[in-house]
Amino acid sequence: MGMDKDSKESAFTRGEDALTEQDAERLFEEVNRAHLPYFLNLDRQDICLFLPHCLKNRDCPASTDDEGVHCEKCGACEMANLVAAAEEAGIRAFCAPGGTLIKALIKKYKPKAVIGVACWKEILLAYELLWKTGIFIQVFPLERDGCFETAVNPESLLSFLKELSTHGDAKAGAGAEHDPAAILSIENLASVCLPESYDTQLLANLCGGSAHAYDTVGPTKAIAEPLRDILLRNGKGMRTRLFSLILQAFGKEAEDFRDYMFIPELSHNGTLIIDDIEDDSVLRRGKPCIHHIYGTDVAMNAGNALYFLSLLPLLRSEKSLPDATRSKIFEVYVQAMINLHFGQSMDIAWHRGLLDMEKISEDNYLQMSGLKTGALFKMSAQIAGVLAGVQDNVLEELGQFACAIGVAYQIKDDVLDIEGDKFAAGKGGQGKDITEGKVTLMVIHALRNAGPAARKRLKEILSLHTEDEAIILEAMEILRHCGSPDYALDKAEAIVKEAFQRVDPVLPTGILASGIEQFTSSLLRREL
Repeated sequence: MGMDKDSKESAFTRGEDALTEQDAERLFEEVNRAHLPYFLNLDRQDICLFLPHCLKNRDCPASTDDEGVHCEKCGACEMANLVAAAEEAGIRAFCAPGGTLIKALIKKYKPKAVIGVACWKEILLAYELLWKTGIFIQVFPLERDGCFETAVNPESLLSFLKELSTHGDAKAGAGAEHDPAAILSIENLASVCLPESYDTQLLANLCGGSAHAYDTVGPTKAIAEPLRDILLRNGKGMRTRLFSLILQAFGKEAEDFRDYMFIPELSHNGTLIIDDIEDDSVLRRGKPCIHHIYGTDVAMNAGNALYFLSLLPLLRSEKSLPDATRSKIFEVYVQAMINLHFGQSMDIAWHRGLLDMEKISEDNYLQMSGLKTGALFKMSAQIAGVLAGVQDNVLEELGQFACAIGVAYQIKDDVLDIEGDKFAAGKGGQGKDITEGKVTLMVIHALRNAGPAARKRLKEILSLHTEDEAIILEAMEILRHCGSPDYALDKAEAIVKEAFQRVDPVLPTGILASGIEQFTSSLLRREL
């Protein structure tokens, strides 16, 4: 999996803080664990396996062309078993003699994920180059490197390929589901507000003409690149799905309003960048957080810029939307962003200990979640409702409904943080909310139901902001002993049920309205 570069060293292997081979192996394990859920949910045709040519036998009879070495499965080396297992899983397998060919194959086949075998330094170099492309990876370092007859642990790689094959069969049997968020591709984003790079004309269009000279490097490196990075990581698109379903339920084609879907989706991604800075998070969607890659100053500026870039389709809609419609969407947007920031202020104050957590009630938590998480769900539903031309009373009901399912979504997130392996992997491990000292519904329930000693210990652990796994597990056990995860999930289910019962009378009847009900239920069944 060699990736050639002017320097044969990566940022991980240069300088005083260079990683040792042991450090690299721990990093590979963490990256593989974090990226696994994405592999399991990808179409197998979107995955490529790259094997190094040095694995082959010295007397290998295989032919070579512009796609690398073509294994003849002679049995002289392990290559045949690995290629066969990949093909059985439906994955393209290549034996590439160099990084230049790998780059060409990636450009040709455009995989969303790559399985790579190489020596540990080559893997670090490849990881550095790939993390900004949106390509997820699973890596298997060589156990014996060199130029000929190198060795990789075949059991580990074969086991992974079998897992992909088995999971792929189960997923295919379940049937495909249409994803309206698919239209929010990076190409569509570029056409609306987020190009790959900024030139003078684009900056003039955005910022206005000037008698002076625009610098194009700063906007490209400090806005375009970090924002495309976060967007290429493919979020769940829940708000977009809700937007699309509501439009369709009221007889509108989601494709006709594609650009306006960007408003809540881009705003949401901006909040993720800022939230990760505030929480000092390490991973987002299985990759290092934006501030860890580009710096805190760049991340803050880019995240804030996304709040406003998201509005560009609306600012440029004078001819396509009536003034009253545009004005109402602006009103919905501003109110949602106000709510979001005030909800965030409560969350921050609580985990910083500015209020005794035993004084935080369940109603306080539900209100905070409604402001913080419910705001963007509400924005999505109400912008869709405005575009669909619904009456004010219907718009209000749609907003209340969406806010409620946003609260349920947050509760589910809180539970997944301690119970969901796949979810936790994308964030770098279980119990990150405990490290941050978050006051969740589970914590509130446990503080109300635990004995004095357990209650005192839980408060103490949350105030430590510890990353010690044993201490985090201790807090998780207190929550489980009190039945707090089950209580939280029951509460989320009740919220969703009540929310749909309330909105149901204002929804048109039919299969599309039923789709909204199925969507709300799916929020509580998710594992990511």
